Amino acid sequence: MTGPYVIRDSVNGEGDGLFATRDIRAGETVVEERPLVAIDLSKGRFLPNRSLPLARIYDEWNKQLSDPKERKDYLKLSHHESDAQLAQNRKDALTSNPEAGKSIAIWNNNCLGTGSHDLYSKVSCRINHSCQKNATWGGNGERFVVRAIRAIKKDEEVLISYISLAQPRKMRSDQLRQGYGFVCNCPACGKDFDQQSDDRRKIVCSLNKKLPKVVAAAKLEKFDKVVRPEHVKSCEDAVALLKEEPTMIDELFVKQELLAHLYRIEKKHPAASSMIQQAYEGARLCRGDGDEHTERIKHALQGLQSLIQS
Repeated sequence: MTGPYVIRDSVNGEGDGLFATRDIRAGETVVEERPLVAIDLSKGRFLPNRSLPLARIYDEWNKQLSDPKERKDYLKLSHHESDAQLAQNRKDALTSNPEAGKSIAIWNNNCLGTGSHDLYSKVSCRINHSCQKNATWGGNGERFVVRAIRAIKKDEEVLISYISLAQPRKMRSDQLRQGYGFVCNCPACGKDFDQQSDDRRKIVCSLNKKLPKVVAAAKLEKFDKVVRPEHVKSCEDAVALLKEEPTMIDELFVKQELLAHLYRIEKKHPAASSMIQQAYEGARLCRGDGDEHTERIKHALQGLQSLIQS
């Protein structure tokens, strides 16, 4: 695995970090790698709701991470001792090996979830978090990709977000402390944080709570059964606010895609076409051409353009 990066001590002195070895363009792939361990989430997660048997997690980790050096490097990664003890005490761990609890706790602290899989990757897991990230990530059980969402200067640290940034500072802080065991001191969280930005994120978080039924319907293509004017207004407001937050472009293009579909249901085809075009540009930046999500938006854009021209 090679790319425009080097792994070295992070600027905050806490573990490794990924740094650019040259200027990186917005939309450029920083890291592309095959995960060392990939666990299918079709049967649920193991923490915090503990629905996935720990024995399966440990067995998969033990089987997939067979290289002694990779295993040794993995076991050096950070984790919560409380998680390790919790895992070790679980009756379904089915092992007295003290390595089991630790390996699962490390997994919980270092894996990256894509929705369909939890993944551990050699390079990507060493990228640190920031609530003002400069890169985004995604993947599946076969491939993991990190892309720059803005220009990254040579020697600048590459930073992603471990959580949704559509939350106010306090909520993000609690989630990171409880889930990952650290306090975020990035510019969006430190003492000189931007209050206006935080207020926008708080509103987006509130708006997101109004849209789950619409999002669920979107997956089933049953918009016409649930869409109401207040849903469209909430989505419009969220898009407007997210446009003020450049580091949240990956959340923006998803909302733009949803809003385009809502406009389509309302027969506002020109507005829908314009919005899906913006979503497509965001998807290309964050996910790249050929990505499944990007291609789906591209197909929707082509359909709307054909509808308008007919």
